[in-house]
Amino acid sequence: MLRRLFNSSILIKRNASALYVTGDKAMENFAVLSPFLQIDERMSNFEEIKANITKRKMTLNLDELKSEYELYADVEKRKRELENRRVEIVALMKQEPSEGLKLEGINLRENLKKLKENSYYLEDQFIHNFLKIPNYIHNKTPANEKEVIYSFLDKPSDVIVNDKIHKLIEFYDSTCYYMKGDAAKFDIQIALDVCDYYKEAGFIKFSNPDFVRSIIPEAAAVDLSNIFLLKEDAIENKLNLLHLTGNGSMLNFLSFFAKLTIFSTQLPIQLISTGRNYNSMNHFDHQDLYSVVQTTCCQNFIAVNDEKSFDKIIEDQILHWKNIFERFNQHFRIISYPAESLAISESYKLGLEMYSNSQNEYIEVANFSYYSDFISKRLLFNYKQDKVTKFPHIYSGTVMNVMKLLINLVESNSDLKKFI
Repeated sequence: MLRRLFNSSILIKRNASALYVTGDKAMENFAVLSPFLQIDERMSNFEEIKANITKRKMTLNLDELKSEYELYADVEKRKRELENRRVEIVALMKQEPSEGLKLEGINLRENLKKLKENSYYLEDQFIHNFLKIPNYIHNKTPANEKEVIYSFLDKPSDVIVNDKIHKLIEFYDSTCYYMKGDAAKFDIQIALDVCDYYKEAGFIKFSNPDFVRSIIPEAAAVDLSNIFLLKEDAIENKLNLLHLTGNGSMLNFLSFFAKLTIFSTQLPIQLISTGRNYNSMNHFDHQDLYSVVQTTCCQNFIAVNDEKSFDKIIEDQILHWKNIFERFNQHFRIISYPAESLAISESYKLGLEMYSNSQNEYIEVANFSYYSDFISKRLLFNYKQDKVTKFPHIYSGTVMNVMKLLINLVESNSDLKKFI
């Protein structure tokens, strides 16, 4: 099983967003949707944003953001005033036309046009920074350190590392490795077993594409430099580019739900997919099997009405992990990540770690995140309830990274044949 990732990473400097397209770019870049951002509501609680940034230990110039918002809000207010006056003039012209009203209407139209044209750069700059504001932090997220929720067996000590992994996998670099024998069989069979397990638990097997457009990772607040950008010979939309992420990625689920309206009775939605996951951030920094660019992953996706089912969904996921991983008879622990370890879009995150004898540290083999309605609002994934538009709360995670599990089992002298 030869895996090679060819030259697909091309760096392009982006000065604008595919998620939020301003009017001056609308002629050459199709606006897929208009995200539900609630700018005034979020910016009105500036102290919460400041505390959130501090807990996450993020670097974001809040003074600059606040100044940009004040300018942006002032321009938007002036636009509304001009537009409202235009509406008034149209109504007055219908009642009693006059040359003075006509000239005022023409001047207003020109002034509004100039104001819009001059405000595009400001709008781009502010929205670009506003989209970096992170999701709310769930109150069950630990403040400073990982919190161990569950531990299976004892942490191994004084274990001699089994070097059999080199006989099962020929490793060339982070983009290319060749799986042989039991390793290749394990890679396929375990992923299928996990998929079948989740199906028995009420999930629907799902098949995702391998590619997404830029609007999807932007909606999920994923750094575009961490995913592969594919070269296209003819690009109609210069902002909404094509990326290789793999059908075992959460991003590829999102493509199906962008701008989708469903009935509340269709929730909850529970999906499971298995396939490749591609991540370019490992390409330059690491050169070992634990951080290869492409791996087989099992990814789940859950959409529910609101936050009320949070405790049950988290408890269910912990139970699923216990049922799946205890069969390997190796030490693992389930942890809750602190605020500083969360991605921008995450409100809460679980991780399953196994101890690596070769790395002499815990390695994350699985994860599961709560995104609240942060992503669904950006993608306009919504449902109707009593004629009111609401946004589903999303959970998703790589419930198993097969490569990391395989390496850990081999290093711990486990017989792969028992699991295939």
